[in-house]
Parts: sequence; structure tokens; C-alpha cells
Amino acid sequence: MTHLEPDQHRGWTHLRWVLFFLFLSIQSIPTLMWIAALPADPKNSILFGFSLARLGLLLATGLAGLFFLIAAILTGKKESRLQSVFQDRWSEGRTFYWLEGIAILIALTAWIFLVVLHSGPDGGNNALFIRFQPFLVWMIALGFQCSIWFWVQCYGWHPERITRFHPVFISTGVVSAVFLVLTALIGFSGWGITPDIFYWGNPGVPLLSWQVWGSMAAGLILLTILVSFPVIREYQKRLDWIIGGGLYVIALILWLSQPIPHSYFFPTPRAPNFQLYPYSDAGFYDYTSQSLLIGEGFLNGQIVTRPLYILFLAILHGIQGQNFNEIIILQTFVLAIFPASLYWLGRSMRSREAGLAAGLLAIFREMNAIAATPLTEVSHSKMLMTDSLTGLGICLFCLAVFRWSRKTGIRPVRSTLIGGFLGLLLLLRSQAIFLIPVVLLLLILQKKGGWRGVFLEAGLFLAGAILAVSPWIIRNGLNTGDYAFDQPSQAVYIAQRFAGSVSESENIHLAAKSSEVNGHILNYVINHPVDVVKFIGAHFINNELDTLVVLPLKVSLFDFHDNLQISTLFWLDGIKGISGWQWLFLAINLIFIAIGIGSSWSKWKWAGLLPLAFQIAYSLSSAVARISGWRFIQPVDWIGYFYFCLGFSELIVIIFAGSNLSLRPREKDTREVPSGMMTKRSVYISLAVTLFAGMQLPIAEWIIPQRYTSFTLESAIQVAHEAPKFEQVIGSDEEFLKQSGAVRLIGRALYPRWYKSGGGEPGSGWAAYKARDDAHLGFMTVGPDGDHQMMLSQTKSPTLFPHASDVIVYGCKKNGFIDVKLVVGYTQPDIFAYTSDHPSNHCDQQP
Repeated sequence: MTHLEPDQHRGWTHLRWVLFFLFLSIQSIPTLMWIAALPADPKNSILFGFSLARLGLLLATGLAGLFFLIAAILTGKKESRLQSVFQDRWSEGRTFYWLEGIAILIALTAWIFLVVLHSGPDGGNNALFIRFQPFLVWMIALGFQCSIWFWVQCYGWHPERITRFHPVFISTGVVSAVFLVLTALIGFSGWGITPDIFYWGNPGVPLLSWQVWGSMAAGLILLTILVSFPVIREYQKRLDWIIGGGLYVIALILWLSQPIPHSYFFPTPRAPNFQLYPYSDAGFYDYTSQSLLIGEGFLNGQIVTRPLYILFLAILHGIQGQNFNEIIILQTFVLAIFPASLYWLGRSMRSREAGLAAGLLAIFREMNAIAATPLTEVSHSKMLMTDSLTGLGICLFCLAVFRWSRKTGIRPVRSTLIGGFLGLLLLLRSQAIFLIPVVLLLLILQKKGGWRGVFLEAGLFLAGAILAVSPWIIRNGLNTGDYAFDQPSQAVYIAQRFAGSVSESENIHLAAKSSEVNGHILNYVINHPVDVVKFIGAHFINNELDTLVVLPLKVSLFDFHDNLQISTLFWLDGIKGISGWQWLFLAINLIFIAIGIGSSWSKWKWAGLLPLAFQIAYSLSSAVARISGWRFIQPVDWIGYFYFCLGFSELIVIIFAGSNLSLRPREKDTREVPSGMMTKRSVYISLAVTLFAGMQLPIAEWIIPQRYTSFTLESAIQVAHEAPKFEQVIGSDEEFLKQSGAVRLIGRALYPRWYKSGGGEPGSGWAAYKARDDAHLGFMTVGPDGDHQMMLSQTKSPTLFPHASDVIVYGCKKNGFIDVKLVVGYTQPDIFAYTSDHPSNHCDQQP
């Protein structure tokens, strides 16, 4: 716990106070000149062309300047009385705290008035803002000057006491030098600034300046409480759980209070149901989970990407049902763990105030992303995307590895379980495989228990990871003959980016086989090594710059817009768009990050660089795939502001030390785990646990019964035969199915959306939802015959077409979709039937 040790030798004299009061008095002169120079208002002038309001401001400023001048004169004459006041009363602490609080309150009150005056429709042209700005700006400066002065006069400043931070200064200097070299390299070469031809994403949504200030203020308040009430040290563990739990509750309340915004992945609700349905990538994850729920496994045995997230969505559907608003709420209950996990990581690596600040920034960042949804491409907790959950997983993994690295001796069980956790993370986002070399390198550098310990822990770590993913790989091999880890088409997309131009990429046609994909990539690397280095380096630097600009570069003391809430895309140009004072803010952010990295190295050596190494490794994983920015770096872009918070905390400690205030750190927990817990049996159990966790994916396919059987098909056909116009549109099943391209499918209908003529969803997404000349109903089906895009020509929206209804479809195969001739919902109470507005029963006659 921390403890306050005040300086017993303040050593201040009356001369300091005389000069200070004189300095404040002199400041009133330029303030008076500024007020007097404001444009006159002839209609309301009273004296010398000044209005009553300006005369009042001039009088208040002049009286304040006169007050400080008189204070300087009296201070010089009554030294003994002044010293008596500050030495006797300040020793109790009350006078100092009162004056310090009043000074800060004056500054904050003046700032709030300025913000309110500037927030009107006229902004900076508001007459009241123009009139009051000089006086209020001086009040802000006055308040902060006094607060700093009171602190120094109460506790003093002793530079010699910060010499013990020499290792931190050295480490920070090295990091700063690296930053300078990289800045020069990027500035002269344009590497990482000039966009690449493939998937050059925009920067993610940034934090706002007030959010950073507020989070740091919360950290300072927490620190003040801890040093003012040493008795709290007896409840350390409870305090950590209270703070972590508090962050979880705050995140949950604030995030859930935000409505689900419409976006590319959650388009505007449409007829017939006017409900939110996922689309594109989010839709893929969801309809694959629907396939799992109806007993058809992961898309009828296919190799799919992100299988763990798909299982997660299936569980949420199993708990709640088909209401996506409720699904988002359940997902938020999980994702709200992220700020709390950041607190625990910051608490473990530095201090509680650092962890609290980082956790609050995570909460604010998510709120900003939700608010920016109508403006740009984002990914957040209100979408069915893997980015936020991957960020949570990497944070928890980083926390687990860091604590593992701090334990003395060999930890076989911990090694296995952490490896298993990484294996599950691979099933959520395959890029996490790049984290494996980081962990292995850390084990080698630390070398706990000698080389024997390195090989034992590394072996068990890898064994845990392999056991967690092996059931999925074996399942893929048995179902498809390809023992691949991820969806083969994903690898094809990556391979196509290994090309010299977009047109060349479009002409690359590869089979979804690992050997062919790897062969193309290897061949391009051998023949064009310089190009490969250039585009990997460019995307990597773009990721790093996007991580950096999560911290605010737009700072205004008075402007309400884009400072209290995001309303424009001011950050979209990233580093390229900064100018003027923004370079200073960028330098300050880099200094704080450098202090955070330097202090982490000074305290923990290689383990202190673990979050940084994870960020670099993950950034490299997307750069190799020739993709960067936006949500592709989002799972690790929190690491920039995390080190910023560590730097802030370290700087506070240095300032306190210079004021002769010692913040004593909590004693380290050096307890050893009893040797009896490290038996071979414990290791075998941990290996079995990781294997069982990985088996949940194939087990989910085995235990869920098929919803659509041959008996179900017969029942559905009978209901379809009773539908109006069946004979007119279809005739008989046998004759209809003899046609080339004719199909009869049974399954679950998903995401019905009706579009007017020319209406559709943007982008190159699903064929059934593209804009067409005819009005149509687009929907999807999953069932025994796979997943299909469905397009039913309808001049008017159907009155009844529930999402997730059981349907039988008669239609004709087209390019990427099925042209529906008849769709029948055959289960009570949702029995319905709709025919195409093109009633011909011949597939070859359809356009």
C-alpha cells in the first residue's frame, strides 16, 4: 500500500511569495489590454465607448491585479505572520487542501463557463464568449498557477530525491531515441503514410481529450484516497475486486445505454418485420451459428473461420432466442469484462491508478466507437463481430502470461493452461498464432529454472495450444480431407494480394488448397522480395501509427464539438492530417508512452515489454496479409493508451518523489506454491482440460440433433401441396425438379428484407440483397442442403414472414442466389405461402 511522508524542511521564504504575487499582478495588465481591444458596441456604450459588461470585466480584472499587488507589499512587510500561518496551519494539512481545492475549482469553473459559452450555434463568434474569454482564460491560468505554487510551497521541490529514478530516465531516453529514429525514417521515406494498393484501412475511432484528462484525474483521486487513508492497505484484495467490479458495472451501464446504431453490418430495419438483422461478415457468423443450432454443424461440415465465436453466438441464441437486441445485451455482459481486465493488467504492471485510468479509457473508447457508427466504418460491442472479443482475449492472455513470468520456479500446470487459452484464442482469431514466438522468446530470455525449465515450460505451453486446436483440425480433415486450421477461402484472399497491381490480383485464380495457396505466395516472395518488404513494412507502420492516434491529437479548451462527443470525422487523415499545435500533442503522447515503456522495462525487464511485443506481433500478422488499420488492428490498439497510462502513473510517482512524498509500493507476493500441487497428475489433468475445451467445437456438432429430417421434408411437402397456386406455379414436384437448375430445399429462413425496385444493400455483399430492377424479398436459408441466398420477386412486402421460420422453397439456381418460385412456411403458427411475381414454372425462362 502507499503512504504519505510530507517534507519536514519546506525552506520557503517571504521573497518567493512577494515575487509570486507580483507575477500574478503583472498578468492583469495584458488581460486588461485584451479586454479593452475587443470590438466596441456603440449601442450599449456607457463610458469611454465601453459597455456595462466590459466595464465590469475591466473593474474585476483591475481589482484582482490590485489585490495581488497589495498582497505582495504586505507579504514583504509581515514575514513572521505569514510564516506562522503556513508553518503552523499547513502542517495540519487543512489550509493547504482548502487553498489547493479552491484554486482548482476556480480554474474548472472558468473552463466550464467558456465551454458553455462556446457551445452555442455561433461557436466562437458568440458575443458573450468574445467578451468573457480574456477574463475567464486568465482565471483558468490563475487557478492552475496557484495550485502548482501551493503544492511546491507546501512540500517543496527536491531534484536530488528523483535520482533513484535514474534507470527509468535511461530507459525512457532509449525508447525516445527509437521513436525519433522511426519518426525520421517515416518522415523522409513516407513509409507507412503513402497508402498501399490493398486494404489500407482508416485509423480507428480516437479518444477525446476530456476523456483522457478525466481518466487521469480519476487515477489521481484514487491515489489521493490511498495515500490519505493508509488503513485501506489492510483490504488490498477487496479493493482490487471493488475497482475491477466497478469498472465492469460502469462499462455495462454506459454501453447498454447506447442504442444499437445502424451500420453496414447491421443495416436499417426493413419490411416485413422491421427488425435488426446482421449482414456481411456479421451475418456469416450468425447464419453459421444458426446452422449449428439446427443440427447441421458448421455449415454442413465445412471449414469455417472464427469457429469459437460462432459457437459463442450459438450459445447466446440458445439462451435468448432470435431477438438480436437481446443477443447484443448478452454479448455486452461478456465484453464489459475488458475494462476490468485492463485494470488488472495495469495493477499488475504498475499501480491501481494506472489500471483505473486504462480501464476508464477503454470504456470511453467503446462509447466513441458506438457514437461514430453513422459516420464511418467501426467495430464494437453493438455488432456481431470478433474484434472486441479478440481484444478482450488478448488482454486476458497478456495478463496471464505476465503473471506467469513473475512466478519463481517452473510452473507446469500454468504453462499448459495458458497454452490452452492461446489455442482457444486461435479458434477465435487465427492471427493470434503470431503471439506464440513472443511467449517462447520471453521464456528463453527469463530462463527460469535453467534450460531444463525453458524446455519444460515451452513444451507444455505448445502442448496446451496444440491440444486445444487439434480437435478442430482433425474434424476438418475428416470432413473435407484438408487438415486446415482456417477457412481455405481466407487463405486464397490473402494469396491474391501477393500481386503487383489490383488488375493482376483479379486475374489470380487459385483453388482453395493449402499447397496451391502456399506455392503462389512463396513464388511471389522469391521473385519480388523488395515489393514484399515494402508492403509488409508499410502496413505494419500504418498499424503502429493508427495505434498511436487513438490518443487525442485534437485538443481545444473551449470547443464543445468533437471534444465532448464525436460529431465529425476529424481523425480520418491520421498522422497525415495533423498540423500546428497537434505536433506538440503528438510529442506529449509519445513522451508519456516512452515513460510507460521505460518504467516497465526498468521494473520488470523483458516481462514489462510483453504488451508491446504482443502489439508488434499482431500488427505484423495483419501486415503479412497485406491489410492494416481500422478493425484489423483494433484487438491490440489499446496497448498504446495502456502504456500512456503507465507513463502517467510513473510521472506522478516522480513528481511526488521530487516533493519528498514517498509512495511506498505494496510488498510483492513471494509465496511459493506447495510442491505437492505440481505433481504429474496435476499436469495430466491440465492437459486433459485443454483437450476437452478444444473438443467443444466438434462435440457441439455431434450432440445437437438434426431439425430437418426425411420425415420433416415429407410433412413440409404435404403443406406445400396445399398452398394456393402450387399447381399453377410448380405443377408436380417430379416435373419441376427434372429441369436444369431446379431445386427444392428445406431449412430455416433468415433475415427477410424487402426492397423496392432499385433498392438493396451497399457493397459487394450477399447476392439476394443487392439492388435489382424488380422489387424483391431477400432472405437466406440454412438446412441439410447447405446455406443459400434467396430472392423472391414481390411488388409488395409480405405481411407475414418471421425470421428463423421453417420453410420449404421451390426455385431455380441463378448466379449466386436462388430465384424463388414458391416459399412455404409449414409450421404452426407461422404457416404462410408466397409465389414469385414471375409465375412461370420453367427455370430456363427466367432472366
